[in-house]
Amino acid sequence: MDTWQLIVALLPSVATGIFGYLVAMLRRRTKEERATAQIIKALGRKEIMDAYQLYIVEGHHMTVERFEQLTEIFEAYTTLGGNGTAKRMYEEIKAKRPWIVID
Repeated sequence: MDTWQLIVALLPSVATGIFGYLVAMLRRRTKEERATAQIIKALGRKEIMDAYQLYIVEGHHMTVERFEQLTEIFEAYTTLGGNGTAKRMYEEIKAKRPWIVID
């Protein structure tokens, strides 16, 4: 068997191995991306819940800047698939007018 015949005989096996390796890397990356999105979503939900506690339950004043931050967090949270509980909390926060606080 000459060199070209050997290469042609081995090529499908090598190609299959490379393809399998790439698929495994893609699956791992997808799993990591899902985990990252899940962590970010959980942090967003916690931030909304903490704001609800502070501004609705405890009745503290909210600055315009803080309200804008919460709006950005809520929009990102819903983009990642956030649920209705945080939406209800955000809607109550949104209904409370932000204050310009000067200390």
